[in-house]
Amino acid sequence: MAPHAFSPAIEFRGDDDGRGGVPILAPTIHRDLVSVRKRPRVLVIHQAASTGRLIRESLENFTLAEIDQSPDTSRGFELALSRRYQLFVFALHLPDMEGPLLYELISKAYAAYREGESRTAPGVIFVREPEDEMPPTEISRDIRVKAILTKPLSIERLLESVSQTLPMREPM
Repeated sequence: MAPHAFSPAIEFRGDDDGRGGVPILAPTIHRDLVSVRKRPRVLVIHQAASTGRLIRESLENFTLAEIDQSPDTSRGFELALSRRYQLFVFALHLPDMEGPLLYELISKAYAAYREGESRTAPGVIFVREPEDEMPPTEISRDIRVKAILTKPLSIERLLESVSQTLPMREPM
């Protein structure tokens, strides 16, 4: 039988009674998308491209996480609200606002997300510059703050701080 005029990819099997045909659909390939969807997702917001890249590549190489990265605070805020994340990694001092303030805004937006749908903000790791003052003790005491790392970053310290949140890759 010839393909249908409006859908050349679908062929029709003719009926004997002349009422038209029954569509014969092309075979579909079922892919295992469950494992991709279950991969934890991390959002990195840091204005320094080199620091953001180090964090992203370290987490991609040593954990099973997918990483979204933004140097822009407002773009990072949009990403945080549009996707579900298991962990945030923010600079302690961002150009537009302080990292803890951004985290509080995201937490409040998550709490008021949709009526009837509970959504809690994931944990956060803050990255501070060596010349910065230590953040107030209430920030480090917050249960949601997994770590406050000081640059230059150590990959071992970064992986240690995410070990309770992200599954690690098996060594080759």
